[in-house]
Amino acid sequence: MKLNIVSKELIKPSIPTPPENLGYNLSFLDEPTPHFYIPLVLYYHNHTHTNQSEILSRLKSALSETLTKFYPLAGRNKGQTLVSCSDEGVCFVVARGEGMIEEMIGSADGKESEKLVPYGKGDGILAKTEELLGVQVSLFSCGGVAIGVCISHRVADVCSLCAFLQGWAACACGDKIKVSPVFNGSSLFPARGTPDFKPPESCSALQPPPEPLATKRFVFSASAIDEMKAKHTKTTNTNTTPASRVEVVSALLWKRCMASKEHKNGAVSANTFPVNLRRRMAPPLPEYSFGNLYQTASAVADWEEDWPSLVKKLRAANERIDSSYVTKLRGENGFEVLKENFRQIGRLMVESDVVVFRFTSWCGFPVYEMDFGWGNPGWVSTPGFGSIDTVILLDSRYPGGVEAWVTMADQDMSRLEQDRELHSFTC
Repeated sequence: MKLNIVSKELIKPSIPTPPENLGYNLSFLDEPTPHFYIPLVLYYHNHTHTNQSEILSRLKSALSETLTKFYPLAGRNKGQTLVSCSDEGVCFVVARGEGMIEEMIGSADGKESEKLVPYGKGDGILAKTEELLGVQVSLFSCGGVAIGVCISHRVADVCSLCAFLQGWAACACGDKIKVSPVFNGSSLFPARGTPDFKPPESCSALQPPPEPLATKRFVFSASAIDEMKAKHTKTTNTNTTPASRVEVVSALLWKRCMASKEHKNGAVSANTFPVNLRRRMAPPLPEYSFGNLYQTASAVADWEEDWPSLVKKLRAANERIDSSYVTKLRGENGFEVLKENFRQIGRLMVESDVVVFRFTSWCGFPVYEMDFGWGNPGWVSTPGFGSIDTVILLDSRYPGGVEAWVTMADQDMSRLEQDRELHSFTC
């Protein structure tokens, strides 16, 4: 599918940010996060046949109004611990596709999704643009619309991205007060401004990969996931809480991605993944708490282990980020707790004999409920992060299913696509 860029502009808040909000302080959970984009694409068939000119007008107007609440997104990074909320604006791109939106929906190739976001993966994961938020609206000749959003991970996690999208969609439908973000991160976890507490730009995870990458989608239906859960229960012979769909899909993919690397027995692999802290706080944080309110968990496995046994390791890693951990994180020595976790992940990533896979689950977020006035999206996708050996899990457009977007080196992806066990559970 060929798309042509029609226009680019900066959308600013409809009302200037008041003086008392001109400086947005980051938290020490934001502090070690580099400026790179989380990309998401929403696809709409537009069955209401809303005029595309009206769609653009509504989206721009609603975005401008929404930015008055999410004002840090219209600002710019200033140093390590501050966003200058100077209302410089967010990037708004309009593109036109020559074909039908159905040609894009369901594509298994991440390169197709990449066409629909304002910032491509480009030269490595580290962003070279200043905007903290970018939007691309792609209009198709059939009347369909794709909305691609890139938000800087420096200031927001996926939960925050969804809060912004919910607020923008509600505003587009005339409900201007439905979502109000809570900027409480810096009061809970005050930034320290420690110069060495951030990944160096030379970090391999932030640099262009040494070999060509491929991003592909693998779909697990609800029935296949039930089969995986049953196999896990039978293989492990355990009476513990049944495995979740995210746990079994993550475990299977972790194992099959290991196999695609063709390492010899005796090799070690690590799986790192974010854990949302909002519901693990006491009391839980408001749903729309804004920022990077997560911690990274990690699990390590030998190459010989089968995937059902990996579920236990993933669950144990997840459970270590519990309420007592969060209490320590908020305590007097919380910064040291974070730094130790940061160092632990860093050690795994630099070990030459450890292959690290970075997983993240966006399942359960209301991405299929983003109605801007012409119905819910018919599909949601992502082009991935452009970083080697990453896996993003999203809800499938069919209830109970999971879609996995996997980015690996070309030759590893070729082997993964031919993996028989993976094929036995994917559509």
